Amino acid sequence: MRPEEIALLDFDRLAGFWQSELGRQVLDRRQFVRRELVFTARFSPAELAKLTGEPIDPNLEQEFVVVQGVADLAVVSPSEIWLIDFKTDAVAKDELNERVNLYEPQLRLYARALSRIYRRPVTGCWLYFLASQTARRVSEE
Repeated sequence: MRPEEIALLDFDRLAGFWQSELGRQVLDRRQFVRRELVFTARFSPAELAKLTGEPIDPNLEQEFVVVQGVADLAVVSPSEIWLIDFKTDAVAKDELNERVNLYEPQLRLYARALSRIYRRPVTGCWLYFLASQTARRVSEE
């Protein structure tokens, strides 16, 4: 990392994640941890619509879409994948559900892509809000 990137890190909040129940479970599987996991996957417009809730453009039915992303943290074990997306949003507790709903389609898309690439199920998906030190599990499908 570059010095200016390191300067942006909040080490107390990052340590809070690793001391949380979810963080400890990830550490128990440290040999399978992948950070900043870059991926590329191909989806049909219908698949994307199902995952994101967006309507399908009928003119694109026979096309495909290439999705590229970076998973913040993935535990890619021989039998399953866990996916964790870190968010730096300062979210009040009463706004947390709304923010989870906002990010959930992105995480479902990432989960489907990783499952397809690694040919194993994503059995756990979490959003982790660093500011509030809150983990929220979201649906993989």
